[in-house]
Amino acid sequence: MNITLYRLAPLEFIVVVPRNYFLKFRGYVEKNIFCEEFTAFFEKMIVKAGLNAHVSAANTDSILFLAQDYKVKRTLLPKVIRPYYKVDKEQKVFEIYYTKDCDNEGFFEGVIKLFYEHEIEQLTLPFVAKYYQYTGLKPTELKFKYFKNCYGKACKKKQDPSYFKITVNPILAQYNLALLESTYIHELAHHEEMNHSKKFYEVYYHYLALGNAQDVCVKDYPCQIMYKIK
Repeated sequence: MNITLYRLAPLEFIVVVPRNYFLKFRGYVEKNIFCEEFTAFFEKMIVKAGLNAHVSAANTDSILFLAQDYKVKRTLLPKVIRPYYKVDKEQKVFEIYYTKDCDNEGFFEGVIKLFYEHEIEQLTLPFVAKYYQYTGLKPTELKFKYFKNCYGKACKKKQDPSYFKITVNPILAQYNLALLESTYIHELAHHEEMNHSKKFYEVYYHYLALGNAQDVCVKDYPCQIMYKIK
């Protein structure tokens, strides 16, 4: 299911959905059901869309970073400068530098992706150190890659029992640290059990307790899906 959300303001956005979902929306509107049924349907639809939900960076006035709104400011320059952006974390302003040749949606989305990729590594490394102290475990390889359907992945090699790779989705930089920590613990627990078995969840909840962390999932952030980037 493809969903596009154009953000107009912190609490105002346009939802573009396939025709069958539009008809469902219209049914709720005509019946004047804007409370629990409508909210439940909307949140369920957004969660189901998951990381496939998409917002056009060229049509938004802000982005999310650590669960806070950052105003997007675009500055036209005669010459491109790297890293194409500047972040004022006190004023919560994300400034993108561009030239006339780069004045397109793809460029703006690419710059935002670069920002998340840079930040997610700095945000994840403290959790690697923290849970190495508690468990004696850490990935032999830590990667950061965008996924459409998950926040992280774990990988082991049969031919090399010591190899253990964790890949974290940079999109997690949008949310609060509790979701990132929960995701990292989830992937770390796969070191003991690759399948989502009873044993896996015993390990997962044990690691959560060791780090006094929360069990957080995407369902706790249904409306923030609107900030997802393809």
